[in-house]
Amino acid sequence: MHDEKKYLWEPVSSPEYLPSLAESRRYLCLDRDVVPSEGDMHGSTYLVTKAWADNVIRDCIGHGDRFVFRKGQPAHAFTP
Repeated sequence: MHDEKKYLWEPVSSPEYLPSLAESRRYLCLDRDVVPSEGDMHGSTYLVTKAWADNVIRDCIGHGDRFVFRKGQPAHAFTP
Protein backbone atom coordinates (compact mmCIF):
# COMPACT_ATOMS: atom_id res chain seq x y z
CA MET A 1 0.00 0.00 0.00
CA HIS A 2 3.10 2.17 -0.09
CA ASP A 3 2.43 4.44 2.89
CA GLU A 4 -0.79 5.68 1.30
CA LYS A 5 -3.30 7.53 3.36
CA LYS A 6 -6.97 8.15 2.70
CA TYR A 7 -9.02 11.05 3.92
CA LEU A 8 -12.77 10.64 3.97
CA TRP A 9 -13.54 14.15 2.86
CA GLU A 10 -17.24 14.68 3.13
CA PRO A 11 -19.21 17.41 1.40
CA VAL A 12 -20.09 20.55 3.30
CA SER A 13 -23.78 20.77 4.14
CA SER A 14 -23.99 24.55 3.93
CA PRO A 15 -22.77 26.68 1.01
CA GLU A 16 -21.60 29.37 3.44
CA TYR A 17 -18.72 27.10 4.55
CA LEU A 18 -15.80 26.23 2.28
CA PRO A 19 -14.80 22.56 2.11
CA SER A 20 -11.77 21.80 4.25
CA LEU A 21 -9.73 18.68 4.94
CA ALA A 22 -9.50 19.93 8.51
CA GLU A 23 -13.18 19.00 8.84
CA SER A 24 -12.58 15.43 7.66
CA ARG A 25 -13.95 12.88 10.08
CA ARG A 26 -11.52 10.13 9.15
CA TYR A 27 -7.89 9.82 8.16
CA LEU A 28 -6.69 6.31 7.44
CA CYS A 29 -3.15 5.11 7.00
CA LEU A 30 -3.72 2.08 4.78
CA ASP A 31 -0.74 0.11 6.07
CA ARG A 32 -1.60 0.72 9.73
CA ASP A 33 -5.37 1.19 10.12
CA VAL A 34 -6.70 -1.57 7.84
CA VAL A 35 -7.01 -5.11 9.19
CA PRO A 36 -7.98 -8.34 7.39
CA SER A 37 -11.28 -8.99 9.20
CA GLU A 38 -13.63 -7.77 11.92
CA GLY A 39 -12.06 -10.31 14.27
CA ASP A 40 -8.77 -8.43 13.93
CA MET A 41 -10.33 -5.16 15.08
CA HIS A 42 -10.36 -6.28 18.74
CA GLY A 43 -13.06 -3.75 19.65
CA SER A 44 -11.33 -0.82 17.99
CA THR A 45 -13.57 1.98 16.78
CA TYR A 46 -10.82 3.33 14.54
CA LEU A 47 -9.56 0.33 12.59
CA VAL A 48 -11.42 -0.72 9.44
CA THR A 49 -11.56 -4.02 7.57
CA LYS A 50 -9.84 -4.56 4.24
CA ALA A 51 -13.24 -5.26 2.66
CA TRP A 52 -14.58 -1.92 3.93
CA ALA A 53 -11.49 -0.02 2.74
CA ASP A 54 -11.59 -1.74 -0.67
CA ASN A 55 -15.27 -0.81 -1.04
CA VAL A 56 -14.64 2.86 -0.17
CA ILE A 57 -11.65 3.04 -2.53
CA ARG A 58 -13.70 1.44 -5.32
CA ASP A 59 -16.52 3.94 -4.71
CA CYS A 60 -14.05 6.86 -4.70
CA ILE A 61 -12.47 5.72 -7.96
CA GLY A 62 -15.89 5.35 -9.57
CA HIS A 63 -17.60 8.45 -8.22
CA GLY A 64 -15.13 10.73 -6.47
CA ASP A 65 -12.36 13.16 -7.18
CA ARG A 66 -8.75 12.23 -6.55
CA PHE A 67 -6.28 14.63 -5.00
CA VAL A 68 -2.63 13.75 -4.50
CA PHE A 69 -0.66 15.58 -1.82
CA ARG A 70 3.08 15.18 -1.64
CA LYS A 71 5.33 15.94 1.28
CA GLY A 72 7.09 19.23 0.82
CA GLN A 73 4.52 20.72 -1.57
CA PRO A 74 2.63 23.80 -0.53
CA ALA A 75 -0.98 22.98 0.35
CA HIS A 76 -2.30 24.94 -2.63
CA ALA A 77 -0.19 22.91 -5.08
CA PHE A 78 -2.30 19.76 -5.05
CA THR A 79 -2.87 17.60 -8.13
CA PRO A 80 -6.53 16.82 -8.86
